[in-house]
Amino acid sequence: MAIINSKEVLTIASLSGIRMDECDAQVFTDQIQKVLSFIDELQTVTITQTASMVSAVNVLRPDIHQPLDATSPLEQAPESHDGYFVVPKMLEEK
Repeated sequence: MAIINSKEVLTIASLSGIRMDECDAQVFTDQIQKVLSFIDELQTVTITQTASMVSAVNVLRPDIHQPLDATSPLEQAPESHDGYFVVPKMLEEK
């Protein structure tokens, strides 16, 4: 089983830019240790394949290609030029 201590939690918090005191680190250490214990439990579970896992059926509709007419959105734009939208300049060059 993997073991993590509060010093490692503080190091990870520091690398992540998270401010954390020793009390918070201990709380997170306990929570992370519980998660790691649960993951270790999951490693011991034996899973057998069943017929429903093997015979997967796609329940989604097939994709339908519907080409769009580019002139329609441009006609609705307040201003366009040579097939492009004209928008206000947002950034200034240096």
